[in-house]
Amino acid sequence: MPVFFFRLYASGPVIDDFEGTALPDASAAYEEACLLARELMRNRERLTRHWQFDICDSDENLLSTLLFVDVDPTLDGLGWRTRDEVRRSSELMSALARTMEACRTTVLRSRAIKARLHGRPYLAAEHGHRRV
Repeated sequence: MPVFFFRLYASGPVIDDFEGTALPDASAAYEEACLLARELMRNRERLTRHWQFDICDSDENLLSTLLFVDVDPTLDGLGWRTRDEVRRSSELMSALARTMEACRTTVLRSRAIKARLHGRPYLAAEHGHRRV
């Protein structure tokens, strides 16, 4: 049975799935991502709509992407125009979060380069993980 990996893009560093989940096919992996997204969103829908899963195979090939807003049950009663605007807003928030994380990483790498240039040790860590 193939193994699928779910990479989470939330508000901060990327959260990689190092173990993976054995599922019958890519369609089952997408359904699993939907279930995981709903569980992560529970009672926090508004704060997590811009989060995103990338679903990858065992060779790290991107198979599909799931934006949490697409499975947000609190939006079911809204008209299509409003849902579309909420989705667009969530896409922009997701892109902004990724850009901010890339900027944060660039700043940390720049600090490390500057420290090495001056002969000083420098290790950047966030949430217990090495960042540079």
